[in-house]
Amino acid sequence: MAGTLRCLTPLLQPVSQNTHATLIMLFLNATHEARNLDSQHETMTEFKKEQVLALKYMPLKVPPRSRHDPILMKSMAGADLVRNYDMYFDKYEIQHT
Repeated sequence: MAGTLRCLTPLLQPVSQNTHATLIMLFLNATHEARNLDSQHETMTEFKKEQVLALKYMPLKVPPRSRHDPILMKSMAGADLVRNYDMYFDKYEIQHT
C-alpha cells in the first residue's frame, strides 16, 4: 500500500484539478475496509502468505532478536507491497452491491 501511495500521491490534487484523486482514495478505503471485515483467522492466514512472499524479496540476514526488532518490522511493512488488493476489493464489491 505504501508503494501505491508513493506513486499516486503526486496525483492527489483538488478534485477541480484531478477527478481521479477521489477514485484513488475510494479504492484505498474500500480495500482497507474489506480487509478489516475478514475474520481474524482469514486475516492471519493471508498475512502469513504475504510474509512468506515478502521474505523472498527481502530475506532476513540475521534472525530477529525480539518480536519488536526493526528488521522484523521492516519485513512486515514489506507485506503491503505483495498484498493481493484485488481480492479485498472484490470482497468489498460483493458486500456493497
